[in-house]
Amino acid sequence: MKKRELQIFIFMMFIWIALNETVRPLIMVVGIFVCLYSIRFINRFFKVNFAKEFDVPPFKFLKYCVYIVKEIYLAGWDMLKRIISGDVKPIFIKYESDLKSDLANVVLANSITSTPGTITVHRDNNNYLILSANSDKESVIEGVRDGMETEVRIFDERQVN
Repeated sequence: MKKRELQIFIFMMFIWIALNETVRPLIMVVGIFVCLYSIRFINRFFKVNFAKEFDVPPFKFLKYCVYIVKEIYLAGWDMLKRIISGDVKPIFIKYESDLKSDLANVVLANSITSTPGTITVHRDNNNYLILSANSDKESVIEGVRDGMETEVRIFDERQVN
């Protein structure tokens, strides 16, 4: 397994654990097989060159993983408070990103959707339509621009430099 494939495997296992919310042995073994099979499937049928398409320094990649898990849990608690208090007022928000690469834009769209209370409804290049349970449009845009987009920029660095 190459270095970039190992990074993707670690990321996929991280997501697997987060989604399953447990680290029981059977869940971990199944996760290992699913992640390895997924990487092999992508390599074989889509001819993806991970070294070229996923050129992210390991430390920055780990920092992003920690950031997105933190945001998922913080947004989850925020949504829980909003639901209990009845303060859920969904709105659509148009957002334009400065990201250049398709990979970075896809990661940003998935990061937005991964956090409770926001969904990327549509993405057209750098333009996003976001459905948010938070009616404060400016705070949502600020959170995406100053938080997520800043962290996701690591997937865009090879295009910028």
